[in-house]
Amino acid sequence: MAENNGGTEISPNMTIYINNLNEKIKLEELKKSLHAVFSQFGKILEVLAFKTLKHKGQAWVVFEDVSSASNALRQMQGFPFYDKPMRIQYAKTKSDIIAKADGTFVPREKRKRHEGKKRKEQHDPNQAGWP
Repeated sequence: MAENNGGTEISPNMTIYINNLNEKIKLEELKKSLHAVFSQFGKILEVLAFKTLKHKGQAWVVFEDVSSASNALRQMQGFPFYDKPMRIQYAKTKSDIIAKADGTFVPREKRKRHEGKKRKEQHDPNQAGWP
């Protein structure tokens, strides 16, 4: 079994988490390249990568079955991808596409981007209308 940084074991599942990806590669090119490289291990349901600062250099590849994900993890660990060795582990949580398929999907509440800024403005004593 794989271990995350906290030392707790992550069960093998259909989704692999990849990091240490080259951040200079355009998002669509990255997704297509990951799909091309990992499709040799089995049917891919989804490749997720985002351009947000928090998620740069990371991606998730969702396979149709656990054995495909396991083979991909073992064989591609450290593989040089756009001049950087990939670090791969099983995803900590079930992918939305898998959860929807097995009926366990629960929508997450979306975070509001400017909520902290608004809260700060509401409590600014220099703002007009402050007692």
